[in-house]
Amino acid sequence: MRLGIATGQGHAAMIYRRFCKWWGRFSLADLLPLSFLTLVTEFAAIALALNKLGVDPRFGAPAAAVVLTALVLTGSYRRKSARSSQFCIHRTIDRRRRLIQRNSAQCK
Repeated sequence: MRLGIATGQGHAAMIYRRFCKWWGRFSLADLLPLSFLTLVTEFAAIALALNKLGVDPRFGAPAAAVVLTALVLTGSYRRKSARSSQFCIHRTIDRRRRLIQRNSAQCK
């Protein structure tokens, strides 16, 4: 993600440009199965979370796949990475604010 923010290019494009085609292909061959396994675990987590919330995972997981596909097919690396970073910063600030409020309420 940070690579996309800094360069506006993806991981493979940077490897091809900095090194050679062999290392680019090696990296791609390595990243494809790892990315697939990461997606499997992500959707398993989505299904478990939806099940906890009382939503049938058979409907929620495909909906999540549609949303993720839409995110991948639209926009540039820079825009997606910047939005993701903004979201993470917002969540961190919000969590700290809640923690401070909870601690101040306990002290009263």
